[in-house]
Amino acid sequence: MQLFYKLLIEKKYALPYRVLDAMVAHFMKFVEDERIMPVIWHQSLLAFVQRYKNELAMEDKAKLNLLVGNQRQKLVTPEMLRELNSSTTVVIKRTILCQFISLL
Repeated sequence: MQLFYKLLIEKKYALPYRVLDAMVAHFMKFVEDERIMPVIWHQSLLAFVQRYKNELAMEDKAKLNLLVGNQRQKLVTPEMLRELNSSTTVVIKRTILCQFISLL
């Protein structure tokens, strides 16, 4: 399943916010998982963060920071934290888009 996510993310499609929210929710299922996640899982999460970091809401980034703190991988985690903390947030874009859609 993670390979499918990684391939989808690496295609660099412009995904709607609803899909991004669903992907964040998918990764957040593992926040309290005791298992050590495989490297492909961490690579999928890293690819997601790298590609969509500027489209994520501030609360999504906070959730992903918590997830990365709980699910660590020595090579991928530092890069993921760097990507999350150096990106801009699109709170304004999402708010305007939601207002526009509600007018339709």
